[in-house]
This record gives sequence, C-alpha cells and structure tokens, in this order.
Amino acid sequence: MAKLVKARVLVDIAYAQIKCGQVIQAEDKVIKALADGGIVDGYPDAVAYAEAHGQKAVDLPNADAALEVAVASTETPTTEQ
Repeated sequence: MAKLVKARVLVDIAYAQIKCGQVIQAEDKVIKALADGGIVDGYPDAVAYAEAHGQKAVDLPNADAALEVAVASTETPTTEQ
C-alpha cells in the first residue's frame, strides 16, 4: 500500500463533499496531481495551520476521480478556428 500524505484543501471538492480549508489524506501521486492543479496545498506548514485550527485529516474517497479532477483543472481549453 502506498504511503498516505496530507494536504490542505484550497477549493471545494464537490464530488467528495470536501470543503475548502479541510485536510485530506491520499496517496502521494494524488496529492501531487491535485497540488499541480491548485486544488490542494501539500506544504507541511499549510497542513499544520489547518490542523492547529481544528481540522482533522479525512481520507479522499475515489482517488481515480480525484486524479480526473486534477487533470481537468490543469488542461488548457482550446478553441477551434
């Protein structure tokens, strides 16, 4: 089993009913993809801040869906000419 890491959520993750400010935990590759998309902040200080303000880490359900969200958030829309 892959190591779980924590991150502070920067925007709501609607499919998982996770709100901005919460702390999630998931596999490193999922957190990295979400961080690349600006959805979470994986820096230890960000996690420590949220936990100091009462946020407990929750498991991110359906990591495959989270990866799809991350990819979609980093894609650049194209327009046809």
